[in-house]
Amino acid sequence: MTQRFNANRLKTLYAPPDHSEPEPMTMNTERPKPVAEPARPKPVEPPRVYIADPDFNAPVRPINDYAGKPDFPKCAYGKHVDILGYTGVVVEIVKGSLKIQSATGATRSYNSDVLKKLYGKG
Repeated sequence: MTQRFNANRLKTLYAPPDHSEPEPMTMNTERPKPVAEPARPKPVEPPRVYIADPDFNAPVRPINDYAGKPDFPKCAYGKHVDILGYTGVVVEIVKGSLKIQSATGATRSYNSDVLKKLYGKG
């Protein structure tokens, strides 16, 4: 018949106590240096297409005329539009927003999806 014993437990119970000095613990106060991650290439953005000299003499048409078309907002680009009394030329389309510049130079942004919902009904 064989019996098993845990060596660590037997050492704790029957070995003479160890009175040697433990090594002094030193604290490392330096912070580990961060590992530099390789730079990720930035996605190439398409060049901005912006009308620098808008034509405010073109006839003003309500946004309803464009919002119902299937190619909206592209069909409104460069057109003189009226949105609830604010008139201006669509000078840029950025990430689904129409940038509309008034004759005074002020620019407002309108979300094309919202314009389509509000004014796209034929």
